[in-house]
Amino acid sequence: MKLFKATLPDGRSEVRTDLIAGITLATVAIPQAIGYANIAGMPLSSGLYTLLLPSLLFAVFATSKHLSVGADSSTAIILSGGLATVAAAGSAEYISLALVVTLTVGVLLILAGIFKLGFIADFLSNTVMIAFLTGVGIVIMVGQIPGMLGLSISGNGTLGTLFGIVSNINTVNLLPLTISLISLAVIFISRRISNRIPDMLIIVVGSIVVSMILHLDYLVPTIGMVESGLPHITIPSVSSLYAIPNLSLTIAALFIVAVAKSASLSRVYASKANDTFDENRDLISLGIANIGAGFTGAFVSSGTSGRTEVTYSSGGRGQLTQIVMAAIVVIVLLFLTTPLAHMPLAALSAIVFVIGLEMVDTRGLLSIIKRSRGESTVAVLSVGAVVFLGVEIGIVFAMLVSLLFHVKLGYHPKNTILILADGKLRNVPVAVKKQVVPGLIIYRFNSSMYYANAPTLTSDIDSLSGNLKWLCMDMSAVPSIDISAGDALINIINKLNSRNIKVVFSDVDPELSKYFRRLGITPKVHGFYDSPRDALNAYIDENDI
Repeated sequence: MKLFKATLPDGRSEVRTDLIAGITLATVAIPQAIGYANIAGMPLSSGLYTLLLPSLLFAVFATSKHLSVGADSSTAIILSGGLATVAAAGSAEYISLALVVTLTVGVLLILAGIFKLGFIADFLSNTVMIAFLTGVGIVIMVGQIPGMLGLSISGNGTLGTLFGIVSNINTVNLLPLTISLISLAVIFISRRISNRIPDMLIIVVGSIVVSMILHLDYLVPTIGMVESGLPHITIPSVSSLYAIPNLSLTIAALFIVAVAKSASLSRVYASKANDTFDENRDLISLGIANIGAGFTGAFVSSGTSGRTEVTYSSGGRGQLTQIVMAAIVVIVLLFLTTPLAHMPLAALSAIVFVIGLEMVDTRGLLSIIKRSRGESTVAVLSVGAVVFLGVEIGIVFAMLVSLLFHVKLGYHPKNTILILADGKLRNVPVAVKKQVVPGLIIYRFNSSMYYANAPTLTSDIDSLSGNLKWLCMDMSAVPSIDISAGDALINIINKLNSRNIKVVFSDVDPELSKYFRRLGITPKVHGFYDSPRDALNAYIDENDI
C-alpha cells in the first residue's frame, strides 16, 4: 500500500476542467506571488519559486484535492517581521536566514504530522483567525502606502510608518501616486464587472507596457531585475543555523499559522465538495513542500485562501490544477522575467495594498461584536496586538487571550438548577435555590470539572444543601474531571452523606463514568440515572410523594 498518492482527476472531463482551472489559477497566483515576495523582503523571483517545487511536492503527496499551497501574505509578513530585526531585507544574510526558517518550519510540520498534532489548528478559533488576518491586512496596507506615494520611509513598525508618511506628506511624488490610483481603479472596476477578470495580471502587464512605451524607468522606481531561469539548489550558510534560537518566536508563529490556515481551508473545501482528506498526512506533505522551498531559494509556504477559492470556483477538483499552474510559472521564469523589470514599484505596491485590503474582514468583525461581547474583546485586542506589537507577537497574544477567555468561562461556569414548570424541567440560575419537589435539588454543572472551578462546585452545593433529602447532580454537560475536582466532589458527597442527604448522578457519559471509578467516586454515589427525569421519578417513588 502506498503511503502517499497524488490526487489527480480520473475522467477526461475532469482533466479538462483542471487544465482550465490551472491556467486561471496561474493568472492570479503569479502577480500575487511577486507581491508576497515583496512583503517578505525576498527577491521577487523567490515568490515565483514558491509556486514550483513546493506546489508540486504538495500536489504529489497531499490527500486534499483542493488546497493550493505557496507563498501567503500572512506567513510573508511574519517572516519579514522576524528577520527585519537581524538582517537587511534582500541581503544575502537575510535570504539565508529565510531559508533556514523555512526548512525548520518544514521539519516541524513533518513531525507534527507524524505525531498526529493536526488538532493544533483547533486552538485558533474563527474569532482569532478573523482578528489576526485583519490585523495582518492592516499592517500590509500601511506598509505599502509609502511605495504608492513615492516616499522613502525608514520608520519601524506600523506606527513608525504612519508617522513617517504624515511627516513627509509634502514630498509626495505625483507620478507614483497617479500610477497607484489608476491601478487601484482598474482592480476595483474589474471586480465590479466580474470576479473572473484577472485584474492583478492586467496591472502587471499594463504597467509594464506603459512603462516601456513612456520610459517610466527614468521617472519612477521600478521593481528591478527579476532573476530568470529555474531555481537551483540553495544551501543556507552554516552561520544562519545559530540564529534559530533568536528566531524561535517567528518560527513558532509561522508553524501555527501554516497549520491553522492549511487545515481549516482543507476542511472547508472538502466539506463543499463532499470529499475526505487526512489532516496529519497533509501536514507531512506541507512539511515536505517547505523542505523543497528551503532548498530552492523559496520561502515559507502554506495553504492560501485566495488561490484555493480560485481553484475551486474555476472547477479544479484535483491537484493537477497546481501542476498546470507550475508549468506556466516555468514559462514565465524562462522567457518573461526581463519585461518584469520595467514594472513601476507603485503598481506593485497597489497590488500588495489590495492583497492586504482583502484580508481585512470587516463583516466578520462586526458579526463577532454583534454576537458576543467577550469574543469581540478578544478580537479587538488581537487586532491591536498584531498592528502595534508585531505580527509574531500578535498571533501568540491572540491565542493566549482566546484561551484565557475560554478558561475563564470554564473557571466560573454558569451552572443551573432544574425546576418543574408546566410539567417540564427548566433551567434556572443557581441563585434561585428552588427545589424541584420538596427535599430534592437537581443541580447541573455546565463545564468540565477541574482544579480551577472546584471551589465554585463546592460553593454552589453548600448554598443548595439546606433542608435536603436528595441532591441529584446532572452530569450531561460534564465531559471530564481531574483529580483536584474529584477530591472536592468526594468531600462534598461525604459531607452531605454525614447529614443523611443522598447524592445521585444523572446522565453520566461512559467516559466520565470511567473517571469516577478511577477517582473512587462511584461507590459513594447513592444511584445513577439516565436522565434528571428518571432521578425525579425515583425520588418520588422512594418518598411516596
